[in-house]
Amino acid sequence: MLLVLLRLQKYRSQDGGYVMVVVIAMLLILTSLLSAYMLMSKAETASTEASNNSNTGFYAAETGLNQRAKLTKEKFVGYNRPSGTSPGTPPDWKNCIDNISTNNGSGDFACSVQAFNSKTIVNGKTKDEQQKLVSYVKDVTILDPATGLPESTTILDGEPFARLSAQEYRYDVVSAALDAKDLPTAIQGMLFKSRLVPMFQFAAFYDKDLEISPGANMNLSGRVHTNGDLYLNTGATLTINGQVSTTKASIYRGQKRASAACEGTVNIFDPGTARALACSGSPTTYNNSNVTAWNGRIVAEVPTISVPPPESFDPTPGKLYWDKSDLRIVLQLDTSGNPTGVFLNNQDDTNNSSNTSKLWNSCTVPNTTLKTNATSTSTVLSVNLTTGFAVGDAVTIGTGSGTDFDSNVIKAIDATAKTITLEKALGTTQSTGAVVRRAVVSTSNTFYNYRENRGSADGTFIRMLEVDLQSLIDCAHQQSLMDGGKALNDESEGGLVWYMTVKGPKSATINEYGVRVRKGSQIASTIAGAPAIKGLTIISDQAVYVLGNYNSTAKKPAAFLADTVNILSEAWTIQDSRSRTASGSSTNVDDRVASNTTINAAFLSGTDSTGGAEGAAGAGGAYNGGLENYPRFHESWSGKTLTYRGSFVSLNTPRYVNGAWCGTGGNASSGCNIYNAPTRNWDYDTDFNNAANLPPLTPRFVYLRQENFTRSFDR
Repeated sequence: MLLVLLRLQKYRSQDGGYVMVVVIAMLLILTSLLSAYMLMSKAETASTEASNNSNTGFYAAETGLNQRAKLTKEKFVGYNRPSGTSPGTPPDWKNCIDNISTNNGSGDFACSVQAFNSKTIVNGKTKDEQQKLVSYVKDVTILDPATGLPESTTILDGEPFARLSAQEYRYDVVSAALDAKDLPTAIQGMLFKSRLVPMFQFAAFYDKDLEISPGANMNLSGRVHTNGDLYLNTGATLTINGQVSTTKASIYRGQKRASAACEGTVNIFDPGTARALACSGSPTTYNNSNVTAWNGRIVAEVPTISVPPPESFDPTPGKLYWDKSDLRIVLQLDTSGNPTGVFLNNQDDTNNSSNTSKLWNSCTVPNTTLKTNATSTSTVLSVNLTTGFAVGDAVTIGTGSGTDFDSNVIKAIDATAKTITLEKALGTTQSTGAVVRRAVVSTSNTFYNYRENRGSADGTFIRMLEVDLQSLIDCAHQQSLMDGGKALNDESEGGLVWYMTVKGPKSATINEYGVRVRKGSQIASTIAGAPAIKGLTIISDQAVYVLGNYNSTAKKPAAFLADTVNILSEAWTIQDSRSRTASGSSTNVDDRVASNTTINAAFLSGTDSTGGAEGAAGAGGAYNGGLENYPRFHESWSGKTLTYRGSFVSLNTPRYVNGAWCGTGGNASSGCNIYNAPTRNWDYDTDFNNAANLPPLTPRFVYLRQENFTRSFDR
């Protein structure tokens, strides 16, 4: 146009014509510039809005990934596993909005569609736009073709929990943020591994503060981990040969107690040489910045580990360990706390009357009959035979509803006179001919626990479910007592899982209940031809008392999961008069002399907390006794040795039998009067390094490992 104007100007000679041409030209140039600016401004606005939408979408999509990963992880706590189908074939986020009624997948892998509002600032104004967050999960677990189970893996060096065995599940999570037109502003994907790591691969694993402060030399070969604070101290030398880790920022060389100076020598291998954690009187703090000399054997700030909650061990239908047990033995108490019977219960907690009858009347155990009548005050029974009975056996007398099954323990046997002397008076009247049987299960209330010294009392009697493990194994085989008639060699959970509990008016609160397991030196049937047991885990929501050698002959994978674990030596043999005299007066700890005892079993139970609280809140209170007092003692072990191989796991404080640790020594008139410490020949059971040798239904923690992350856009 400018060229046309210039040509027209040839025919005009006036100077004003040039001015008009210039003005028009300038107008045209300015108009062009303004148009260009408007186009650029519009493009910039669109770009800014797209960038804002993209950023909003990115963070929204990332939130979707984290949500689905967290939900997937939570499924693995205990023994649950995510299940379901992904949306469409192949899985795609578009299926979540195109055909959500029929093609959105199912269960834990299904589409999730959430609405959210995004705010975008354009030209100084806030623009609200509703968007969608769409996510789904795809199972890409690699299965072992031989077993159909997820592959087992060994965690690599350089990762937390290196060299531990784990079952590995793999999941691909996709999360897309969509604008108001259902177009994606961001699409993200994450491939992660969910690893299930058995807890019994640790010498000590705590979900709370862990303190180790033995007075004598102590060696631990195995990993030590806590989700709480870790305190290492000793009155002599403590040596740990294994990785030490905590989720907290620091490890403390010293005790948790206020004003407690660090003592002794604490060594941790580096891994070739035992290297000391130095301290000089006051507690010293170690963190990732000053432990490089240990070459990864001391690690702080590892990811927090998800563990089974204490409630998962409750004797309630729907709870993991109750449901998965093969045998459930229940001592039932009435509203006054008196025993009404010992029953075998079904998974729904109803009495299996058939199997209960077999347990009481059909098990092949030593038995005889009364030669003369016995009264409720009788302590000596005249019987026709004494063969097969031994001091320490619990016995039942009578049959049916008249059976006396309470506290009848053999104190002495006279084979010549054919008499059996009981620990306490019979308590019922029994006629000549009444059947006397060695009890497979029974009850007692003759054990006096000085640690449970509530109120003005110096202790309390414990109402026990008594279990003769050897006889129970034989009877379970003979009478097919387990769920579905399972055999002793069943391996559905890696071996046998037996639940034992006391149900009474105080079962769910602080109480005086317990389960005592005796005659467990060998986990095998004495019956010829009986199948071999792969392993045995005994579970109780109440306190467990292990009496005598356990799993000391022909060792099998074994564990106790309980509210607390108490140890009675081989010398005890259920002679409860050691804990209380016949006249009811207290005995001194030196009257309760232990003997050398061996136990091979992993332990999971509650433990005290210094000051009654975790973290700094408990620093002002009395010492909780530390790992060295994880098992509770009730005898004088001076000069005696407890040989232990296993694993110590503590997930909580005791819920039901919670007497505090007060120290050693003393007598009935002063001091603790509970126990004197044994020589501790303790160590991690290295057989547990092989997953095939772990106890049945070993609790597991969940450890997530991200493998790959992707981000993409459709526009």
